[in-house]
Amino acid sequence: MQPSQLHATQLMALSAMCIHRLIPPDAVEPLLRAIANHFISDRSSADAMTVGLNTIREMCKRQPLAMNADLLRDLVEYKNQRGDRGVMMAARALIQLYRDVYP
Repeated sequence: MQPSQLHATQLMALSAMCIHRLIPPDAVEPLLRAIANHFISDRSSADAMTVGLNTIREMCKRQPLAMNADLLRDLVEYKNQRGDRGVMMAARALIQLYRDVYP
């Protein structure tokens, strides 16, 4: 899935809605990694990064064990991203989710 793909946001919303707590975390982790690799990088647009971070947050809200520590560490670095408030807020929302789930 690429940010320039037709209906990418709809596909990401559908994939987030399909995840629940009974799905093994090992099955969700490759999807999280693919979204992070294709949507969240320094060369991606701010809109693509915001959509990617919010989709990952929604997936992790439904299955919190799917996120590994390395990926979470990489994603929270975007909380200090200058230039786009949406990316900063999405990264901070992901941090807040894990503070609530694992205090």
